[in-house]
Amino acid sequence: TERPLGTTNGKFLIGLIIIGCTITNIDFSKYKWIIMLIVVSILFPLILMVFGIYNFNMLQSLEYILLYLFYLILVICLSNVYENRLGTFIFVWQVSLTLVFLSLLVIYRGLSLNLSYLLKATLTNQRYGLFLAEQRYGMGFLNVNTLALFAMLLVFCSCYSLHKKKYKLFSIFDLLFAFILILNAESRTPFVLIIVLAVSLMIVNLKNDIRRYQIQNIILGLEIIFAFLFAKLFISGDTSSILYQEMDVFSSYRLSFGTAAISMLKSNDSLIFGIGPLNSSYITEKVFGNVLTLDNSLEYYVFTLGII
Repeated sequence: TERPLGTTNGKFLIGLIIIGCTITNIDFSKYKWIIMLIVVSILFPLILMVFGIYNFNMLQSLEYILLYLFYLILVICLSNVYENRLGTFIFVWQVSLTLVFLSLLVIYRGLSLNLSYLLKATLTNQRYGLFLAEQRYGMGFLNVNTLALFAMLLVFCSCYSLHKKKYKLFSIFDLLFAFILILNAESRTPFVLIIVLAVSLMIVNLKNDIRRYQIQNIILGLEIIFAFLFAKLFISGDTSSILYQEMDVFSSYRLSFGTAAISMLKSNDSLIFGIGPLNSSYITEKVFGNVLTLDNSLEYYVFTLGII
């Protein structure tokens, strides 16, 4: 948020304490699936740095690799601690998010309850106005989408509690509160996630294992097809096609951002291996001069790690 108060160092300190207290109890043989993540996101970039292929900012790339490794180990440690207490872990998140949001609500005023107007502005993409009442509300977060995504995380936690028939009144309050925050942030991504959540709940409640397996595979197939088509559009750069233009508007012009990033890779002969692992904020500021941003994960990974 706008009031970090040294939280960057604080969160690393807390993470190191968690790792130090739990890492000796971890059976890493249960986590063999992380080998591919380590190869792709750590070893592969390090090898390319040694051979001079990644030379845009080697210090920034090395910092990012170490940061990735830190969070990977932290996630494993946390999952090991809460392996048989998933409900407790989620409830800790739910309470923490609620308290943080309520605190920020006291510090930053301006929350609107004109929900119908906010919903219309979000769905029609009329989210940027000249007047303060028409501006997107971030409640202290540097990026309004960050507020919306944390609010969506609160939705997930609340739905889990309701699904388990626990903390009903608290969870209903959180759902309403999170929905108001999402509308004030005027972010559209949470609406996609709400659909994902609804479909996930439907799949979980299916009693027929075969039917559940079939639906899961169909959804996975559709996700892969959509990701492939989206990647094909911003890599090919065929801006004249109707499909490209419609998808560009739908994605708030993230498609054209990706195309611009790919053009830069092609001009530097970096399309195969990318420019190297870099912080997304660093890319926005130093590489693109704050002209465009790569907050689409698919575009980000193609830009940093290349087509391969």
